[in-house]
Amino acid sequence: MNQSRRKFIYLGVLCGSATFAGQRIWAAPEPTTSAFYQAAADQIRPLFETKKPAQTGDWLADKMEPGQTFAQYLTTDPNRRTATRTKLYLQPIGDFTEMETLMVGKLKEFMQHFFGMEVVTLEKIGLEKIPNSARRDAPSSGKKQILTPHLLDKLLLPSRPKDAVAVLAKS
Repeated sequence: MNQSRRKFIYLGVLCGSATFAGQRIWAAPEPTTSAFYQAAADQIRPLFETKKPAQTGDWLADKMEPGQTFAQYLTTDPNRRTATRTKLYLQPIGDFTEMETLMVGKLKEFMQHFFGMEVVTLEKIGLEKIPNSARRDAPSSGKKQILTPHLLDKLLLPSRPKDAVAVLAKS
């Protein structure tokens, strides 16, 4: 098992254990400062490697972005669970093999434990609903991609359930 995969599994076990222990580290009451999150990050930092320079095919190899710290992210007022937004939704897009369908189920289960809230899988959206103008072949890999603005603005946002904290597409 490679080291990155092992670290991801450790993170899943850590988050799942915290959820089972009733601590729900990501569903905790909203702190007034980022100190709460910084303390949590400091505890799991040994599980991760320092970010390496972008490689060919990486997003940041082609796109110049300034980056964002977690403290900066918190100042953007990120979407959080409220009294009316109580669920996460998984939106399958395209056809899935039997194994991929099983993996979506496992992803749903993991998300429920990790985020400490109900996760609902929506009916799949077929690729025929996505026009050619909203698709492309990735320049570096040639893999088929759905353009993000179409996905967000035309597919996910118009059908977003009122109780959704977030809708996550999976293709």
